[in-house]
Amino acid sequence: MDTIEVRIKLFGFLAHLSEQTEVDMQVETGSTVADVIHQLAGQFGPSFRQALLDWHGDLQGGIEVVLNQRQISARRLSKISLQTDSVLVILPLVGGG
Repeated sequence: MDTIEVRIKLFGFLAHLSEQTEVDMQVETGSTVADVIHQLAGQFGPSFRQALLDWHGDLQGGIEVVLNQRQISARRLSKISLQTDSVLVILPLVGGG
């Protein structure tokens, strides 16, 4: 099957848990943003997975996903396919007050 390369940029505690700020990943052509997030979660172990996904396998609240400079809502992650040279940014929102 054909593959494409996707660059993933991680921020905050996700970068800390993965010990990387950027990851270049080969994924199957036609992979969705959700597919890549699940593949990434499996790559960096249980602590990273727990920080990124809830027990249903859905994106944790407070995590933003941006694809090619466009914010993607959590409900659309499985509907948007990645293209060659896509840049996916995953960042936790900072809370406080």
